[in-house]
Amino acid sequence: MKVSIGILVNSDNELLVSKRTPRQLSPNLWEFPGGKIEPAEDAYEALCREMQEELGIVVLDATYLDVLTHAFDHYSVTMYVYLINRFSGIPQGREGQDVLWLPREQFEHYNFIPSTHQVLTIAAQAIS
Repeated sequence: MKVSIGILVNSDNELLVSKRTPRQLSPNLWEFPGGKIEPAEDAYEALCREMQEELGIVVLDATYLDVLTHAFDHYSVTMYVYLINRFSGIPQGREGQDVLWLPREQFEHYNFIPSTHQVLTIAAQAIS
């Protein structure tokens, strides 16, 4: 599976995370927002679509950071990670998910899907 992931940082240097809903795989775990890349789109197009669908924001500018892979028990995922530099709108959970601006030092107090730590490492390098 291929997915695009967006890293959003606010003026307090907090990162936006969202909580998976009970009906999703890995329910009730936190993650960076994003989603599946559809067959007819590239990773950037998927990023823009997913941010609009999930958070109600329009991506105005984003920087590609890296591609990561993670093997779960029954599948593996390829993650295209972007730093969203500019967007319009106010991020909010449009699919029933909670969203939260979280300082990096608080990540250890939340339960994240396993691949999130790889993405956090890339994000920390990009925003430090």
